[in-house]
Amino acid sequence: MRRNVLNSLVLAGLACGALGVTPGPTSIAEAFADARGEARQLTLEGDFAGAKALFDAMPEEDRNDPKFRMRLGDMALSWTKSKDGAAKTPGLLVAKEHFAAVAERDAANADAATAAVETGLDLVAIQVDAKQPARALTHADWSVKIGEAALEGGSEVVDLRLAVAAAHDQRAKLSHKINDFDRIVGDYTRSAELNVSCADSARKPAAALGQAARTYLDLATFISEGRPIKEETRDEGALLLALDTAVKACESERAGKNEFTTHLLVLRAIHRAKKEGSTFEREDFGRPYMQELGKREGLSGLALYMPKGAGWKRITYEGKQWDRVFERQLEGDTSAVQIMIKGNDFDERYGGKKYDEVEFISGARYEGQMEDKFKDVSSSTPPELVSDGGAATKGKTTKKKKRKKPKKKKKKTKSKGKSAPEIWHYEIAGTMGTRRVRVGEWLMVLNPADEVAWRIRIIDWRTSTDLLEPDIVEFVRLALGFGGGEADDDAKTGKKKR
Repeated sequence: MRRNVLNSLVLAGLACGALGVTPGPTSIAEAFADARGEARQLTLEGDFAGAKALFDAMPEEDRNDPKFRMRLGDMALSWTKSKDGAAKTPGLLVAKEHFAAVAERDAANADAATAAVETGLDLVAIQVDAKQPARALTHADWSVKIGEAALEGGSEVVDLRLAVAAAHDQRAKLSHKINDFDRIVGDYTRSAELNVSCADSARKPAAALGQAARTYLDLATFISEGRPIKEETRDEGALLLALDTAVKACESERAGKNEFTTHLLVLRAIHRAKKEGSTFEREDFGRPYMQELGKREGLSGLALYMPKGAGWKRITYEGKQWDRVFERQLEGDTSAVQIMIKGNDFDERYGGKKYDEVEFISGARYEGQMEDKFKDVSSSTPPELVSDGGAATKGKTTKKKKRKKPKKKKKKTKSKGKSAPEIWHYEIAGTMGTRRVRVGEWLMVLNPADEVAWRIRIIDWRTSTDLLEPDIVEFVRLALGFGGGEADDDAKTGKKKR
């Protein structure tokens, strides 16, 4: 009842003014003062039409009061908190209108501009979920324009820059891949640059740099897929920017899983681009950041390091065939790569031979799988002696010795000290069961005094197999004893331990 009386009083006052009747100034002033509170309350309750009627009836001074309009926008957002999905839309539209009005009148009002852009991004998300890309693009384009106008007007706060960066990113993803090609390149570039500019002042600098690296990666992917021609090299430049930015993110304070994951994805993208013929201005792209597992995993004598970030995990394995089983599946992988590890005491036997004769056992396992495990073989590398620290996988050695039929060995005397490791490697690609796979296996004696022969077996189940991807190579490299993981500093750059 009070609300109806108040509405009537305000409208009556306006009518009196229109008819030339001058009511008592105190009653009208009180009416408009109460109208502000009433408009806020109606907005909070979701009666946006009623609130708009009151608002439109107010004097221009009240309608242009930035604090009042910001308050109305906040009330509209408060209403949306009790709603889900598309049901939030009416409140977001009202909030967006109020925030934008303040930002357009005062370009230096960073709070209003930030609120407007962030509300626009909320509307983008709702339309994307509703599978309405055209509507989503409209909101993204609006968010970019009002945000950039505020930046040009002097609103240079971090939250605004981050919001505008997100708006550019969304507009790039929603635009027409052919008709808007150049604008998409510009949007991705601008988004990344804005995120980088926030690194020194953002509350989470690692996150800002990580997002910039991810955006540069998206840019490289977009260019590569949109213009897969030799003359187009901007994708290569974007990959290098992604790599350098990802490294900075990983080496910033409070770097987390997202940043390390992005770094892994960038390294993989560069590796794949090189396979497809891309050339880069540099040869050394660094290695994944690793965390030690060996001591925690309880595998005495074997150093295990897992790449930081998402995509690598240990899985439960029932049985005694393997001591440890890991799975690796990065974003975009069609299925997992399995990594299995087993330590065999020298006294154990395979094919009638003890496990200290790793050359014989490597050859026997290779031949047995060629005959029994694979229905057909598309390619294979017979057992070879890995003799160099770079030889984590096929193609990474500087010198290998092909396996010959082993001669009868003299009886070994046990050594108490360490000696050079003996490592044999083979690889087979073909059909195993009903699936095309690639298998790589390493058999090694790292220290004869331990009297243990280690076996690392990797099965790549993906549609496009590749055991030379950087994180797989680094896992094997460190397990073979080539490098010290956390102790293996980058001597060239002096960067943090990885």
